[in-house]
Amino acid sequence: MSIEKLLSRAFPAHIRLRGRAYAEGGLVRLAAVSENEAEFRISGASQYKVHIKFKPELKEVRLDCDCPFAFGGDPCKHLWASVLVSDRKKILPQLAAGEVIDVAFGPDVAEQDEESINRE
Repeated sequence: MSIEKLLSRAFPAHIRLRGRAYAEGGLVRLAAVSENEAEFRISGASQYKVHIKFKPELKEVRLDCDCPFAFGGDPCKHLWASVLVSDRKKILPQLAAGEVIDVAFGPDVAEQDEESINRE
């Protein structure tokens, strides 16, 4: 199944429409990728960073964008644009092939706490 189909219900229609325009307009650049994570840079009025992480053991995908709209943990057009580019470039194949039970928006607080503990 495509990542777009797996995640579309988590995004309102107007966000998907605006995100598609960004993806089709070439405003999304893949910055880094690993087996279950991808990072993007989105150009627009400003430049934003998007992070997508799939946790197969939890069947969870976490999407984070540093734009003001997504600050409160809401889905944004930059996230949807990154989802579309992930599909088109066939990155994150485990996500496309897997089952997703939970879609979460915003930074992974548990990981931030762990990083903070490791720095002390």
